[in-house]
Amino acid sequence: MKKSSAIINSVLILVLGLLHSTFQIRHAVDSLLLPIPPSPKVLCKAVACKIRKKNKMIFRKKKRTNPLIAAGAAAAATATVVGAGAVILNNVEASEIYTPEANSLKGQSILITGGTTGLGLETAKRLAIGGPDNLVITARTPAKGQAAVDSINDYLSSSEKDVDSVSVSYRILDLDDVQGIQDAVERWFEDENSPFPDQLDCIVNNAGVMNIPKLELTVDGIERQMASNHLGHFVLTKLLVPKLSNRAKVISVSSTAHEFAKPDGMDFDYCWKGSPNYNSWKSYGQSKLANILFSQELQRRSDEAGYDWDVACLHPGVVNTDLWRQSLGPENFERFQEFQTNIRDTIPAFVTDGLDTLSTKIGDLGLFKTVEQGATTSVWLASGGYQNENDTERTKAKYYDDRKAKSLDSFATSVVAAERLWKESEERAGITFDLMSPIEKDTNSETVDDAAEDDDEIVDVDVQDADETESGESEDDADADATDE
Repeated sequence: MKKSSAIINSVLILVLGLLHSTFQIRHAVDSLLLPIPPSPKVLCKAVACKIRKKNKMIFRKKKRTNPLIAAGAAAAATATVVGAGAVILNNVEASEIYTPEANSLKGQSILITGGTTGLGLETAKRLAIGGPDNLVITARTPAKGQAAVDSINDYLSSSEKDVDSVSVSYRILDLDDVQGIQDAVERWFEDENSPFPDQLDCIVNNAGVMNIPKLELTVDGIERQMASNHLGHFVLTKLLVPKLSNRAKVISVSSTAHEFAKPDGMDFDYCWKGSPNYNSWKSYGQSKLANILFSQELQRRSDEAGYDWDVACLHPGVVNTDLWRQSLGPENFERFQEFQTNIRDTIPAFVTDGLDTLSTKIGDLGLFKTVEQGATTSVWLASGGYQNENDTERTKAKYYDDRKAKSLDSFATSVVAAERLWKESEERAGITFDLMSPIEKDTNSETVDDAAEDDDEIVDVDVQDADETESGESEDDADADATDE
């Protein structure tokens, strides 16, 4: 009886899901102002007419089928398909929504770019359960940043787990502007009202854009997908190196779309400018391949410098997030979101629960994932879920999907391409990204502190000398001071 009830429930969910998807697709097509395809009846009639004209064939009238028999056959076929679908869904193993143990990240500080919506926000919420001392997200505007901080704190408050206090904050960042990134990070470090963590244990390079229909160049003249998804994070990571601990994690959200670059890999004559012949998906694929190559080169260089960093990249899956805003256009995306909200507001709760279950089951199949499912690999990597009991497991810049390391084609593991990408990224950004050893970094830091103390002593001596000589200052000295001013 239980099995029968479960199947009936799944059938209902599947039917409702199919109806809901049909409405969504038709609305999306209408929103994009594309012509709706003709009905099968009209299409068949048109095709038959063309064939008749071309081949001068004579179509004989067939005997009309009894409508009741036809309807019964259609219903039986539909029931068979739905029943098979229900059985498949009922037997799909649920994917784990990975969340770190409460307070397992105590004493750590984590920064996530693009933490205001979608995967970034979900990643931040679940990492907050680990109880890090500091959780910093980046946002484009104060309003979005504060809303996300409030959402994360609400998530913590509603959690049944006993999580210690977490300092959640946001920082303003625009990854499309190299100078803007440098100015922003400088402000972060100097802000006394909201002090930046002295040490960072993890960076999650999550922010990005996807499939921008028309070519857009940033203020630096870089194709926007390449700028937001790769170059901006390259510059940001470089600027945050002084804060990174010796056992830091640098996680980059890539995509299986890197395979769009097959078989030649990085097209350096195209990727930076998106020309000639701009193609939105090609540019997206180039930027996602850049994430992978950057991870590999950063791991190599950090290893050589003597750090124990764990660098990794990942594919989150195809997820329904705000990334689709660029593909549909802001106006159409808002209309689509509004349509979905209206649907949920006007149908009974048991139906929406069924649709949510359907979405989760489809995600379990590895198709269209929920945001919770899509964020799992990011959360797992950032919280060190891959580490063994002896803490000796290393990511070694591997590419992960569903928390498993996946093999990459040769075009995505080219050392030559990775080195060239690093060099050209430096040139495009106008910076040098060299890694000094941990010892050199610590020594450099001490030297800066000592220099600051020496400056204070020099200032004291200058003031004292000025006091002693003020009354006996010569005209030449006065002229020199005036000239300096």
